[in-house]
Amino acid sequence: MPGTRERIVQSAEKHLSRGKLDQALKDYLDLLKSNPNDAFVLNKAGDLCVRMGRPADAIAHFARIAESYSADGFFLKAIAIFKKINKIDPTRLDIYERLAVLYTKQGLTQDARSHYLTLAEQSLKRNDIPGAISAFASIAATDPTCIQPDAGQTAQDLGQFVGDQDDGVTGGGKLTHRLQEGLALLRCEHGCGLIQDQDAGAPMQELENFDALLFTD
Repeated sequence: MPGTRERIVQSAEKHLSRGKLDQALKDYLDLLKSNPNDAFVLNKAGDLCVRMGRPADAIAHFARIAESYSADGFFLKAIAIFKKINKIDPTRLDIYERLAVLYTKQGLTQDARSHYLTLAEQSLKRNDIPGAISAFASIAATDPTCIQPDAGQTAQDLGQFVGDQDDGVTGGGKLTHRLQEGLALLRCEHGCGLIQDQDAGAPMQELENFDALLFTD
């Protein structure tokens, strides 16, 4: 005879097969009351919330899984879940940063740079100069050789950027312009393949089938 968890999972699947999404979600939420870190159930609840048009609730469930995987050192699994969150809400800049950090830990420096570049671009669009500077600093820390001296974007130049911050915000936008120029150069290098990734690691296509990779019940 199946245990309580198995019975409730079966009940949820039965409700799903009949199109009763609210009842299925209730079953999964009941399970989470006794085990709030059950990754399988959190993922099911998150997927259901997506289907029901409740993205904020879905992200809350997925974020709990991703943080747990990250804390336990399962970085590829955490990446897969953060990618789900990114797909739901691509405006969440914190997710680009989390992904960049995890890619760096996996040795996937090109993927990390790509996400830091996106973070810098979006920060500039929001006039978040400190955020853009932080993203540039992270790119330099990931691989200082990828920031070209002739563009004035070396890691050492970032100190000058910080010193010029007030000018960029209240003056003629000198700092913002310099950041935009450096960003354009880095994006060109990245897109044209001039930035070489020596530590490519495993192909990220493996992460496309999230549930097959992450969850067994």
